[in-house]
Amino acid sequence: MSGPTPGPWRLNEETLGGDICTIYGLQAGQGWVHVYGESRYPSGSEQAANASLIAAAPALLAALKYAKRKLESCARLHGNDKVAVASLLEPIDAAIALAEGPQS
Repeated sequence: MSGPTPGPWRLNEETLGGDICTIYGLQAGQGWVHVYGESRYPSGSEQAANASLIAAAPALLAALKYAKRKLESCARLHGNDKVAVASLLEPIDAAIALAEGPQS
């Protein structure tokens, strides 16, 4: 599996309020993502909130991976509470796996 389009991504605000909303990568040659409504078209503010969340995905994934590395480092240095660290890592690992999709 190749990776996703590298971030940062940006919302094309001119597309808000229509049938679709467009998000694109800022680096040259990157593609566009079109977000469609399902069964109803969301309001402009809901569409903007959805698009902002999607556009933030690369930064959110990078922040989770950074937090995971720091927590693992703390666990190695201060191994006295590995259970607490493991409980913090579980939702982080689950979110990263969800974001990265199936690995082949």
